[in-house]
Amino acid sequence: KYIIMTQPQQRDISADCFEIIKDVEYAFLSTLCYHNDKKSSPTIESRLIQPFPPEKINNKLVVYIGTHSQTRKVDQIQANTTATLCYYDHSGVGYVTAKGKCYFENTDEMKSKYWTEKWRSFYPPGAPLVPEYVLIRFEADEIEVSHNGRNIVGWAPAKLSAL
Repeated sequence: KYIIMTQPQQRDISADCFEIIKDVEYAFLSTLCYHNDKKSSPTIESRLIQPFPPEKINNKLVVYIGTHSQTRKVDQIQANTTATLCYYDHSGVGYVTAKGKCYFENTDEMKSKYWTEKWRSFYPPGAPLVPEYVLIRFEADEIEVSHNGRNIVGWAPAKLSAL
C-alpha cells in the first residue's frame, strides 16, 4: 500500500499509475555501476527494457523483467539491489518513475510464467528453463507520476511512498 506524499490533485492516484504503465511496452531500468578501480563513486547506468505488465502484490507495485544472465544489469543488481524504472506514456504525455529494489526469482515456475517466445533466439534450447534466462523482480518503494491525460499535473510530480 502506498501513502500519498505530494498530491496536487487531492485524490488517490495509485490506480492511475498502474493504468498508465500497464500498456507501455518499453521502460528504462537504471542501476548503479561500480567501477573496477573501486576508488571512484558508482555511476548510474540506464538501459531500455521490455518489462512484463505491472502487478500489485501485497499492495506494492511489482514488475518482472526477463534478461540474459550475462548482461550488465545482472552484475549491477547483484552488487546493489537499488534500481529505478521509468515509463513514458506518449499517448497521454506523462510518465511514471518507480524507485525500489530488485530481487532474482529463478524458479522454473516463475521463469515459465514470465517468458515470451519472441526472445527464443537469444537463448539456448530449453529456454526459459536454462541458467542463461534470469528473472528480476522489481518492487517499488516510491512512485512519482506526472500525466496530462489523467490531470496529474503541477510544477512538482505527485509522489507515492510504500507503507
